[in-house]
Amino acid sequence: MRDPSGYETIGMVSHSRRKAGNVGVPVLERVVIATDGSEVATKAVALGVDLAGLKGAEVTLVHVVPSDRVRDDEVYWDTQDHEILQEAGDHARAQGVDPKLVMCSGNPADAITKIAEEVDADMVIMGSRGRGPVTGRLLGSVSRGVLGRVHRPVLVVQ
Repeated sequence: MRDPSGYETIGMVSHSRRKAGNVGVPVLERVVIATDGSEVATKAVALGVDLAGLKGAEVTLVHVVPSDRVRDDEVYWDTQDHEILQEAGDHARAQGVDPKLVMCSGNPADAITKIAEEVDADMVIMGSRGRGPVTGRLLGSVSRGVLGRVHRPVLVVQ
């Protein structure tokens, strides 16, 4: 079955704490979409923006600069970090969605989880490169980390 965005729908489960008007229809008011600029993250941004647009949800786009780029309590953000977030924001605006852009530093899984909690997101959407040795074959370390920490639905795009 295809939904209005053209994506194939396999099934949907709502874990939202808020009551939906119809049983089985997920409430989607706030979405956090994480991006690192990779190809799969770009797919996650596109899917997340489309879904948010269909539901009229607020979007927070997040790019986390890994903590290994923090020296002497100073974050070394380069032009590429800004471009990653700006490109995601440009895509969202082109689709009629006005996102909040957040760039921060630290452990990516911890930072994404914290932002999702702060904005009270109904869903976190992110890509997974799956680069780890064994369990990474299914999910990447950041997506596994977020799944293990956040207490809300997570959509992982591969």
